[in-house]
Amino acid sequence: MKSRICTGMILAIVVGVIALACEQPLDISKQNCNGLIDDVINLSQNQSSPLQSKFIKIYDAKIVSNTDKRLTCKGLALLETGGEQAIEYFAYVDRDGDTFIGYEGK
Repeated sequence: MKSRICTGMILAIVVGVIALACEQPLDISKQNCNGLIDDVINLSQNQSSPLQSKFIKIYDAKIVSNTDKRLTCKGLALLETGGEQAIEYFAYVDRDGDTFIGYEGK
């Protein structure tokens, strides 16, 4: 997978959803869930909320849905505390062609 540069600014924290804009476009049609794991882990590591644990690994990645504009996956995140959390994570391209990557605890 080609590496992408994602900005350090968290765009949204709404009902536990955290998303990040990426400077390099992502071809959603060529992605799979394992290809998003590093971006999701990096996003959790850089989050500003002290109330959410950081991820160190994601297990059992599976596709929930996949379209030309959005890939949604689910998995089990290993937390820095040693616990595990079910998550749903995604990548999507908006109408301007900008890529967003995010996740939500389940």
